[in-house]
Amino acid sequence: MNIITAIDFTDITPTVISKTAEMASALNAAVWVIHITEPDPVFVSHDADSKVMRDQLASHFHQEHQQLQALAEQLRSQKIETTALLLQGSTAETITRQIEKLQAELLIIGKNKHGFVHRWLLGSNSQDILRQSPIATLLVPGSEPNQSSE
Repeated sequence: MNIITAIDFTDITPTVISKTAEMASALNAAVWVIHITEPDPVFVSHDADSKVMRDQLASHFHQEHQQLQALAEQLRSQKIETTALLLQGSTAETITRQIEKLQAELLIIGKNKHGFVHRWLLGSNSQDILRQSPIATLLVPGSEPNQSSE
């Protein structure tokens, strides 16, 4: 069995990785940990500052790659076969393509809690993914925004 775990490097990521380890161990599954980064920005052009912008973008991608590899290694240390993928594109569509390509049978994603205005203005990646996913999807809930730990 193949599991895809899509992470976004927010506060919920450790919880999503923990749930992935639990599910992968129970199902004796291989895991693909993926992070979808934004497509190439339009501002990177041939003007004088484009080299600086490309260098900053490359540094950002390198940092995301290192974070992703660390998460994959965390799962590997638990004897879970894990591959990490850093991809560019539209989140829901890219995940859907990877589900097909990797023949995944379970998708695990986190759901960050945002207020109505945030969802109305920016939408919700998790809702888009749930609508488009052709396989079972485990939605790991995050904590309420501005919730204090007591």
